[in-house]
Amino acid sequence: MTEKKESRDSRYLISLFQTPFKRYYNCVLKESKQTFYALAILVGTIMGLGAFGLPYAFAHAGIGLGMAYLGVMTVVVLTMHLVYGEIVLRTPAKHRLIGYAEIYLGRPGRIIATHIMIFGIYGGLLAYTIVGGVFLEVFMQPFVVLPTAVWSMIFFAIMAFYVIRGLKNSAPAELVMNIVLLAVFVGIIIRALPDVEMANLTLSTDLSQAFLPYGIVFFALAGSAAIPELRDILEGDGRMKRVIIIGSLIPAILYALFAFGIAGALGTSVSKDAVISLADRYGTAMAIAAGLVGLLTTATSFIVLGLVLKHAYRYDLGISRHKAAFAVLVVPLALYFFATQDFLKVIGFVGAVLGGIEGLLMLAMYRKAKIMGERTPEYALMLPAWVYGLIAAMFIAGIGYEIIYTFI
Repeated sequence: MTEKKESRDSRYLISLFQTPFKRYYNCVLKESKQTFYALAILVGTIMGLGAFGLPYAFAHAGIGLGMAYLGVMTVVVLTMHLVYGEIVLRTPAKHRLIGYAEIYLGRPGRIIATHIMIFGIYGGLLAYTIVGGVFLEVFMQPFVVLPTAVWSMIFFAIMAFYVIRGLKNSAPAELVMNIVLLAVFVGIIIRALPDVEMANLTLSTDLSQAFLPYGIVFFALAGSAAIPELRDILEGDGRMKRVIIIGSLIPAILYALFAFGIAGALGTSVSKDAVISLADRYGTAMAIAAGLVGLLTTATSFIVLGLVLKHAYRYDLGISRHKAAFAVLVVPLALYFFATQDFLKVIGFVGAVLGGIEGLLMLAMYRKAKIMGERTPEYALMLPAWVYGLIAAMFIAGIGYEIIYTFI
């Protein structure tokens, strides 16, 4: 009896000492998982199609100028991510861009945010259709040879099937593709960097290409859609600022190495999508690997964006399922045949114009949220007013130039 009592007492004493450590361990483990998942979401949202346009833009504008654009735009986009994060944290209820715009800017803000979302998605779907055909062609070239436009239509038809039928959960596929994309990026960087030639690092004398990287870099770095998700994952705690900073800088660093390696190795001969040039320089195996990852990443992004817009038409505008799917798919298809098949022009326009308008909208929301916000945020930016004014001026200049460049 005494032995049993001593045994119970010893187990009690052990548990008494173990419990705080166990709780601490579980808490740290949970926080680590949340932080990793939040970083993965932000990095995965940022990295994607835009990366493949950077080597061409940098090579033709000059690698030095391209890197300058990347450095400046990284600071600007990171600031806008932090601005949006503070807006999210100052608002008690959970929303997305349209909801926050309506709260702080009223009905006009909601209308502008809705149109940004719709036109941005259409621009993304068009870009995915264009470059998805290129990736599919590169991947299938050893087996079947068809014109690029035909591959784009095959890609579009497959994507349309999933948009019409719906996809219950694409998040696991997105996460896997993001991890694979990072791995291939690192592999390409390691392979290309030793082949960088000094002759390709000289500044470009073609001033007509000087503005080329702006919209493309903006498109490649943008990841504001993930910011509200971070609050949900991290439960609104103090890690959000750190995650936004790290998650915005990781893609920028990889982009710099990726663009420097390919543009430095291939020069102005690099193709607009970068993948075709990889086949010419490093053989079919590298091109197929890059093409496959690009294809899968493009496909998952196309489906996600298509379903987001389809659901917006169905549930927000009350359009029937088939009509909503038709509205989603007919516009990018029409743009492909009657507007442009230039992938860089599309992402440049979406980045400079729609990204710039979204940035101006966020700055206006931010001013109101500082006053109207009903929640004390876990962080608050303390930048001088002239910084926001300078960013706004850059957005306005970029919007104006891109519109003139595209339509005049």
